[in-house]
Amino acid sequence: MKYLESFELVHRDLAARNMIVSEDLTVKIADYAMFCGEFVGDYHVMADGSRLPLRWMAWESLLLGMYAPSSDVWSFGVTVWEVLTHCTAKPFEEMSDDQVVENAAEWRSGGRAARVPAAPPPRCRRELYDLMHECWRREPMQRPRFNDLHRFLERMTQGYKPPA
Repeated sequence: MKYLESFELVHRDLAARNMIVSEDLTVKIADYAMFCGEFVGDYHVMADGSRLPLRWMAWESLLLGMYAPSSDVWSFGVTVWEVLTHCTAKPFEEMSDDQVVENAAEWRSGGRAARVPAAPPPRCRRELYDLMHECWRREPMQRPRFNDLHRFLERMTQGYKPPA
């Protein structure tokens, strides 16, 4: 994502379902889930037939159709949460799609009732949940850039070796 951001390219569907993880834990970003029957429930079908991943989208993308690397950062925060739940839960699981859109409107207006996409996963380190909250800042320009996220995660995982 840092690479895409360096060219101001936007993915628009960053989620665990669009990631490929190799044996050495290298993560590759793809965009094939929209066409897989397995993930049909992750997308809301719009009146024009297009499909949107509402629960992963930043409020400005959902309501205003504005996409930028900062909206991918929002989705990255949701994706980190997904990974930490071992992909066993969906963001805003307790809400209907209409309620997710209403919540996005709360974010837009700066309302106190605006909810973050998810509660902290079990055993999630505080600094990682704080990072997710940085990704979910209301103002897109206040969200971290992928370069910053990469540096943070590199420091956090320094010295980690995957089990052989």
